[in-house]
Amino acid sequence: MLRERAEFFYQLARKEGTAGKRDSALLHCAQAVQSVLKLYMANLGRPVPDTFSISYLFDSVKDRSEVYSIYEKEKRYFDLMDDAFYGCRQFPSRYSTEDVRGALSAAELLFNLILP
Repeated sequence: MLRERAEFFYQLARKEGTAGKRDSALLHCAQAVQSVLKLYMANLGRPVPDTFSISYLFDSVKDRSEVYSIYEKEKRYFDLMDDAFYGCRQFPSRYSTEDVRGALSAAELLFNLILP
């Protein structure tokens, strides 16, 4: 179910980004990343934290350098996703097109590594 959720939200984020709906694109990108990280933890047999914080989820897999290095490289975009998840409903359209592209690219790196 987490895989389906991750893929659904990622495709939705891409469509919204293309349509210029930057705030909801980042929100749905965040939901996709949250789901794929939780799937990754479950597949490792680890407890899945009851949180939506992307930074916390990455900290939970800090020992997995192949995943954590994506976070370190693309931290700005993952931080924007966390921001969008908690704040975009109150501050619509405050993200740039470049931010959306960067977030989608960061999510894609993670998806390519975790989802076969």
